Amino acid sequence: MAPRVSGYMNSPVYVITPTDTLAYARNLMFKKDVGRLVVVDQSEKPIGIITMADIVEAVTGANYAKALDEIKVSRSYVQGPRDYKPL
Repeated sequence: MAPRVSGYMNSPVYVITPTDTLAYARNLMFKKDVGRLVVVDQSEKPIGIITMADIVEAVTGANYAKALDEIKVSRSYVQGPRDYKPL
């Protein structure tokens, strides 16, 4: 039997917007003990996801000299939806 998505999800789902900072995203992840956040637009429609790995990558890449409170989520999240195929 294939694994169920519910085994990988948390409830409630925590969301952020593209205009939030990576510092806010990181703090929310730590506070709520989650590893990913759903990125939503102004009408609260899901438009992507950001993970702790995305945040780490953002500060080790081109934004290396910037603080997390200077980088917007819009520069780091994975836009969706994506079609994933089973392995």
